[in-house]
Amino acid sequence: MVNDSEVKAQKSPFAMRNNERKVFDGKDGYVSINQVMFNVDMGYITDIHFEILEIINKYEFVTARQIFQLLLLKGTDIKSQSKVDDKLQKLIKTKVITRYYFTSEEGKGIFRVYCLEKMGKYLLASREIKSDWQQTNNAKPVHLIKKRLAGNQIIISYIEKVKAYESCNINAVLYSKKQNVKFKPTGGLIRLNDGKNIQELIFEVIRRNDDWENKLIEKMQLYADFYNFFLTKDCDFEKDPQLVIVAEDNQHISEIFKIIKKAAIPLKDTEMLFTTELKHLSTDLESSLIEFQYSQETNTYKGVVVNNDLLLLRENRIEMPKIEKKEKTEEEIAEALAEENDFEEEKLIEEKPKKEKKITVKKSKGDKELKPKGQIITPKKSTKKSKENVEKDEKPKKVKKVTSKTKKTTKKTTKKEDVE
Repeated sequence: MVNDSEVKAQKSPFAMRNNERKVFDGKDGYVSINQVMFNVDMGYITDIHFEILEIINKYEFVTARQIFQLLLLKGTDIKSQSKVDDKLQKLIKTKVITRYYFTSEEGKGIFRVYCLEKMGKYLLASREIKSDWQQTNNAKPVHLIKKRLAGNQIIISYIEKVKAYESCNINAVLYSKKQNVKFKPTGGLIRLNDGKNIQELIFEVIRRNDDWENKLIEKMQLYADFYNFFLTKDCDFEKDPQLVIVAEDNQHISEIFKIIKKAAIPLKDTEMLFTTELKHLSTDLESSLIEFQYSQETNTYKGVVVNNDLLLLRENRIEMPKIEKKEKTEEEIAEALAEENDFEEEKLIEEKPKKEKKITVKKSKGDKELKPKGQIITPKKSTKKSKENVEKDEKPKKVKKVTSKTKKTTKKTTKKEDVE
């Protein structure tokens, strides 16, 4: 396997594919809160599981690799990617979280996407951790999920590599005064602070989904309104933040810039910087931001790397380890089996229905003697026959309707009897 800096991919895994769709890959069926609490009480869901839940809650949609990176950057003692995968599998089995993968004409996706479930929100609430997750969040389409994943990858790169990194906010809200609309940057916000200068970067992730050109123009118009009418303290900003547009690749960057210029959106060239998530896989981010500068001589625009002193490399950088799948030891296998057996036992106690007792009819010796030769009568058939006989005996006889002729005859007979 290779490190992030050694990846030479031409296309991001978070770029859109043809006819791409989301496929459910979680646990199907019902899991009660009692089963989840059984795992917590038995120590099968530990503090590391809760740390994973916090990450998923904060970043909404994440891959297993991103979770591993964020745990390491947080300082959590987690040995390998396979350990994280085991923890995620446990949370999926108890329906605390769920996962999806993407498939398209090019084939099945190479990664899984993890997000919260209802039980996960309950567990976070038990530790007084606020969660805005709703069940409808998991119904988001592919392009919105990939925007979130690309934004997460950029945030991870800044945390890992940039010395001036201070904080991030994936739920930053901006306000368009002209249209009276609140909107969110799809890639979140990063705050840089080196002790002298402070800069806030807003990341807007663009994907090539259906009708993306028109949606881009609508979103850029909101940004133009925000910048043109900006005042200090608007949306808690001391000064206007720097907009960074995240494209799928270099060709996509030029496509986006042409669309913005053609639509005559009133944004200054310096207010728009461009990048891709692949540019953030290098060892440093000093050449990750691009600005388009206009040349009067050639009457054209040219992409130039922006020099930003706040993007200097972190000295005490945590190197992300290579992804290596190691075979489980005998102790790990035994531990996993013990957890699985205990969970299955609890599930059986919770969900196993009571078995109905079947009534069997035993044959007596007397029945054998009474059977005539050449006939085999089972107890079931004999009971049916007896029932039919009882029904025949109990069934009342039909009463004949009395006609006028019969009435006359009955009257005559009664008179004769009276005379006698």
